[in-house]
Amino acid sequence: MVCGIMTDFCINATVEAGFEHGLHMIVPAYANSTQDNEYMTGEQSYHYYNEFLWPDRYADCVPMDKALELLKSEVFTMISEKSKIKFMWSRATSLSWTVTAS
Repeated sequence: MVCGIMTDFCINATVEAGFEHGLHMIVPAYANSTQDNEYMTGEQSYHYYNEFLWPDRYADCVPMDKALELLKSEVFTMISEKSKIKFMWSRATSLSWTVTAS
C-alpha cells in the first residue's frame, strides 16, 4: 500500500518498481498528491495517475474505506505475520511500505 506526496515522481516510481518486482500495489484514494507543473495542475496529475495510468496496469486504486478494510482484514494480517515489512524512503522523503515474502 503506497501513500505520500509527489504523485508524479516518488509515488509513481514506487508503484511501478513494486509492480515490476511482482508486488500487488494498492493506492488508497486521496492518499497522494503533487503540485502543479508546466503541463498539468496538481489535481490533473492526481487524476491522471490514480484514474488512468495505475488502474488495470500497475496498481489497484481503491477508496479509502476499502484500503482501511484491507489493513484490518484477516488476510492482510496473515500476510503481514508471514512476511517482512519493507520500508522504502524516496528522495522527497515520502514513506511507502510494501509487504514482501520472507
